[in-house]
Amino acid sequence: MRQYTCLVATVVTMFGALAAGCGDGAQATGDTSTATDGDATGDGVAADTIEVEQTACTPATGQDGEPVACVGGRLVDEAGAAIPGLKVSACTLQTCIIGETGADGRYRINKLPVAPHKIEVLGQLKGFATMVFYQPTTAGVVATPGRDIVMPTLVDAPVAWAPADGGAVTIAGGMLTLDADPGVLHYPLGTIDKSVLAVELDPLDLPPFDSAPWVGEEAATRVFIVNPFPVFSDTAVAMTVHGAAGVSVGATYQVYTADQLEGVLESAGTATADGAGNIVLDAGAELKTLTTIIVVPDP
Repeated sequence: MRQYTCLVATVVTMFGALAAGCGDGAQATGDTSTATDGDATGDGVAADTIEVEQTACTPATGQDGEPVACVGGRLVDEAGAAIPGLKVSACTLQTCIIGETGADGRYRINKLPVAPHKIEVLGQLKGFATMVFYQPTTAGVVATPGRDIVMPTLVDAPVAWAPADGGAVTIAGGMLTLDADPGVLHYPLGTIDKSVLAVELDPLDLPPFDSAPWVGEEAATRVFIVNPFPVFSDTAVAMTVHGAAGVSVGATYQVYTADQLEGVLESAGTATADGAGNIVLDAGAELKTLTTIIVVPDP
């Protein structure tokens, strides 16, 4: 089995880092300590497979003999090449432990609590989208996504979106328009440049979540990753998805977002095609978390 290394893990006491999503530009305000074997080496998961390899955690117990979990995986670019040097955090509502991908794009983070984790890949500083996904864990076993995680490249320039002004921004190559009220937007702690950018993602490249409502509707599902992570709003944000030519007027969609703290999918309401090539968020929808936006057609 292949060997790989990870950065010495850092345990961050919440809520300082978690309120900022452990994201790009975030600054932890809680106490920090170093986990002595967060840089453990171990067996990875075979690339390009959906089979989950059952690799044992090393060590299998914590300092007081309690059971622990581990997470691992491999990050690749859109051409399938490994991405070294990306920070990866595994977070619960109490802690974040941070690792780093090795030369082969693999990461592993040890000595985690046995609980579901939000996995956050801090890609933006290296030209990739920062993404989050959901990872259940099992005591004593290295939990993995079961396949490589494809990191989309950020190609567009950021667009200014000042919280004081709000208003509309069009991002993701002109495919997504978001419109917020003045004074309701929040950026990661420490963010100076109040601007956003986004990339449209092939639904087949979506990382795992606690549910997959797009399965069977991949051809017509639209997915957007918005950075920096997290950007969120106190009030509902209006949304228009462009480039839906040929969609029948009145066609309906379910809209989901990824929770910034736990990585689970949440319903943000419904949207309707206007017959002019747009999918428009319906009145009464509650789109507030602007991280991963998934627009799934109703069957």
